[in-house]
Order: sequence, then C-alpha cells, then structure tokens
Amino acid sequence: MLRKIYLISLAVVFLTADIFSTKYYVDGANPAAKDSNPGTEALPFKTIQKGINTAVAGDTVIVKYSTYFENIVIKNSGNITAGRIVIRGNDSITRPVIDARSIIGVTQVVFWFGPGGTPVDYVSFENFEILTRTDPTENIFAVWINGDYNVVKNCKIQQADFTAIQLSSGSYNLISNNEIISPGWNAISWEANTDGNGRRCDYNIIELNYIDNLNYHTAINGFPYQSGGNWYLFGGEGNMVRFNRITNSLEGMYFRVEKSLSIYGNIIDNITGSAGIHFDHFPDSTNELYLSNSKIYNNVIANCKQDGILNTNALGLDIKNNIFFKNRLHTPTEDDYDLVFDPLVNSPTHQIDYNIYFGEYSVQDQVNLYGSAYTIPQMYSTFGFEEHGSFADPLFVNEPSDSFNIQPTSPARDNGVALDTPYNVDIVGTFRPQNLLFDIGAYELIYPLPVELNNFSAKVFPDSVILSWTTVTEINNYGFEIQRSEDKNNWGILGFVAGNGNSNSIKNYSFTDKNLERKTVFYRLKQIDNDGAFEYSSIIELDLGINESFELLQNYPNPFNPTTEIKVKNNVESFSRLKIFDVLGREIETLLSGNLKPGVYNFEWNAKNFPSGVYLYRFESGRNSSIKKMILLR
Repeated sequence: MLRKIYLISLAVVFLTADIFSTKYYVDGANPAAKDSNPGTEALPFKTIQKGINTAVAGDTVIVKYSTYFENIVIKNSGNITAGRIVIRGNDSITRPVIDARSIIGVTQVVFWFGPGGTPVDYVSFENFEILTRTDPTENIFAVWINGDYNVVKNCKIQQADFTAIQLSSGSYNLISNNEIISPGWNAISWEANTDGNGRRCDYNIIELNYIDNLNYHTAINGFPYQSGGNWYLFGGEGNMVRFNRITNSLEGMYFRVEKSLSIYGNIIDNITGSAGIHFDHFPDSTNELYLSNSKIYNNVIANCKQDGILNTNALGLDIKNNIFFKNRLHTPTEDDYDLVFDPLVNSPTHQIDYNIYFGEYSVQDQVNLYGSAYTIPQMYSTFGFEEHGSFADPLFVNEPSDSFNIQPTSPARDNGVALDTPYNVDIVGTFRPQNLLFDIGAYELIYPLPVELNNFSAKVFPDSVILSWTTVTEINNYGFEIQRSEDKNNWGILGFVAGNGNSNSIKNYSFTDKNLERKTVFYRLKQIDNDGAFEYSSIIELDLGINESFELLQNYPNPFNPTTEIKVKNNVESFSRLKIFDVLGREIETLLSGNLKPGVYNFEWNAKNFPSGVYLYRFESGRNSSIKKMILLR
C-alpha cells in the first residue's frame, strides 16, 4: 500500500510576493477555455503553456483539474523584488495531470529553458501529476530544472522513463513533498557543470519526498559532470537532504565530491542492491580524496542488502544519532556491514558516535573500517569511535512494520547527542529533545503525553450536547471519564468511554449528554492510564440557556504552507472570536473579534511569519467555544 508521509518542513525562507501580482487561470475541462482568452477564472486559458508564457515575476498561474496532453517549457524568470512565478495545480490532493506519453521527440516534460538555453530563476511548480513516455532509445526526464531559487513541490511522478526530477545546474532550489514511484533511473538528481556549463549546485534542499520502487539506480543522486577532468572544482557544497522516505530502491543515496552535505532525519529502508548511503569516487580517480565535512545525523538505515554507509574517498564524515537496523541481509560470513570505510579514507577527521547497530544475525562485527571488521566496543578501543554507541535492538513500535517509531523503553530514547539548529527537529516536526536528551533515529518520542488529544469540541442540540474528541496516539490508555460542572470547581461524573490501549492511528470518540439544564455548564475529560495515572483535558464552556449552536470545521488544507482556510457554520447571532494559538497555548493572532450573524464563514490565516509546527485555533460564540489543531508545513 502506498505510504505517504505528511511532514513538517523547516525550510529556508524563499521569497514570494503578492503585491501587484496577477492570477491567471487554466482550465482544460472548461468548454469556454481557449488560449485567446484573457486567462481569468471565468474565461480561462486552455493550455498550461499559455499561462506560463503570459506570467511574469510575481504572477500566479492556477491550473484547475484536468488532463493536459502537453509538455511544458518554463521560459520566464521571477526575481527577488517582484517574487516568484508560481505555477500551481488548484488542488494538492486531486492534482492536474500533465500527460506527455504520446508526445514524440520531447526528452524533458517540464523544462526550465530560458532564451538561448539560459537559466530560469524564481519559479515555483506545485501540485501536479506527471506522466512521461517510455523510450528505450532516449532518456526522458519528468522535470528538468536549470536555475536558482526554484521550487518543485507536492508533485506525483509515476514511472518516469529516466530521472523524475533532474537539477541540471543551480543553487538554492527546493525540492519538497513529492511522491516519486518507479522511476527508470534516479528519483532526484543534481549534476553541477552539466555539459561543461560551469554552473554549480550548492545549498539546495531536498526534503520530505517519498520515493518507492526504484529498481535500476539511485533514489537521491548528487555529483558534478565529470567530463573535462575538472569535476573536483564543481563538487556541491552546503546541500541538504532531510526528512525523505526511501523504500524499495536499488541504492538509497549516492554522492561524489559533496562538501558540507547535511543528511539528516531520513528513513532509508529495504535497499535491494547496494548501500543505503554511498560516498564514491569517479571511475578515473580511485586514489583521489577530498575533505567532505559532511554531517549524517538521526537517520534510520534499515534492511540494506549490502552496506548501510559505504565510503570510498570522503574525509571528515560526522556520523551521529543514527540507527542501523538489519542491514547486511546475507549470512554473517559475507562481506557487508553497517559501515564500510575504504582503507584509503583512514583518517582522524571522521567522527562516529552515538549510533545504534542491530543486525539480522546475533553477531556484533557490524563495521568494516579500513579493511578489517570490528565490533562496536572494538571501534572505541581501536579508533576512539562509538564511545557512546551500542549494539542493541532499537525496539521499534510494531516491528517488523516500517514505521520506525521507537517504544518508550527503547535504548534509542534519551541516548543521543544534542545538536544545534537545524538538526533539532525530527522527521514529523517534533522538536528535540522532548525529554532529557536527543533520541537516536528519525523520530523523537513525544514525552510525557501517553495520549495525544487532537481536538475536544461540543455541539449543542435542542435536547442534547454531543462531546467529540480525537486521539492521534495512545499508550496504555484505559479510557476517558466525562465530567461536568456548573462552576468549574465542583465536577460530577457523567460517564466513561473506554480507550484503545495502545495505538498509533487516529481514534475518534464521542459522548452524548441528554440530562440538560438551561444554564451555563462546563465539560472536561479525565484521561486515565492503565496504571491509574491521569490528566485532564482543556475545559469547554457552554451557555445552554439560549441553545447556541455552531460548527467549527477542520481547516483546509491541513497540513498547509503558508495559508489555510478555517470554516465556521454559525447558527445564532452573537459576539464571536476566532483566535490562533501556538502549541504552548500562547495567543499569536486574532482573525475575528466582533458580532457574527448566522451563516457560513471562511477565514484565511496566512502563517508566512510563523515557524513550522502545530498550532491551535479556537472559535468562541457567546460563551461557547471549540478548539482544533492544525499543522504548518514548510
């Protein structure tokens, strides 16, 4: 089953501008659409290419759902003053489809190609599904980027003929939240100095992508164009690969001559042919070394047929807080390990510590350093590596599933080393540490909440009040005692709803109070653990004297970046407030404060000035209120 992870992106801020911008619309399903139209919502363009050709810096092209049988050439650049050109599918879930399977002679379906082949900068391409032609005589790319400060996000690319997303040259680009299934060669690749153009690939961010079923090459691939003998001058610098999920791939990640590379918070699982992460040399330079100074932090590298990390020519690797799990899928006598460092890279520049190793077999010679096999204690006694490392079962939740969350009793909990920003966030946006120290691996165990309530709300009906709440996770949850009060001091018990014990999926609960009195009442939940420990929820206040009723809906989209819409169905005219709070309960913005008549209202919140994370929104109508949770993803 396709697994899709919605994750929190702590992205570098890329500039957008709405002032003096124009929105153009493309709607291939609208009978009135044609490219001679002005491109308004009422009179949209027929083709995406027409919208792209029309847009200039700061403009947005909104493409409504349809199947578009065309290839796309992006010719115009945005700029730092007016902002990006944004090309956006209207819906991030039901994406417009670009179907180029019948177009002959096109090798790049979505192609950044300025006048005379010049780079194109400051363009954002979002929310599309892309289908490419398969041709054994040509290499066909779904997306080909040539330029700086560009964005490709929320796209779905299935069965790309060659590479799904190719960054031919360019820096400060963001490739985020894409689903790439069954590409023919690489899923995501960057290649500086393409065809000797002299352009670099530095400070790009590859994050939050889901890559599955790659049988022929590498999921994430980065190296300079090697022709001409000067490729060492063009090795990437400062690129960041984080929070990606790679599964069922021939090789996980492959790099040549990358410097100051950051690889953190990724899950690399079921690598069927080679290494999880591979630092390699060019075929004509087996004796060349370079100082990489790259950081490999808080990853899970699991079920690799061969090596977890293979290093043949990079110096200065910093490897900490990773879990190596059941790699070396052969018999113990075969020459594959969690870590393999070639004799050529024998150097005191490496730092290896705070990692957990656990193999399929009960042997502890998990690493091969400079030509010899070592256990974890031997690594420390011989090289000073892994003073705090261990050979232990990390105790994943529901193992052998592939969630890779850790249990509360895991040796990975509170045993990592503290790291500075941006490495203090896990794969789902949880800040580290949640307890005393960093956890090891991609996930930080949320502590001390055994049960995480997503929302707690009430609906008022003429003869009843229905209380509803949702949990995201549960650990040893015995259940919920429903309590009511008239003064918030003296509480009575209305009833009990049993919990689900242990759960990592969303659970919905409700309770109906039919014993009503027309007065102000307060409700709360008492969540009780199996061991008798308990904690209270937030309090809901209702004025039942006037039968006030409203419905606060879940924001959409959720997760979002940077804007989302909150819908309220209000049934009684009253003074109302809609406020935004951070996860600590601090009020950060008020969207509404005033009299609200009956009706349906949509409120937009723009979170461009706030960091990624979990936020709460509360609607108050008279003396009634409801709270819900939302997630900002960057």
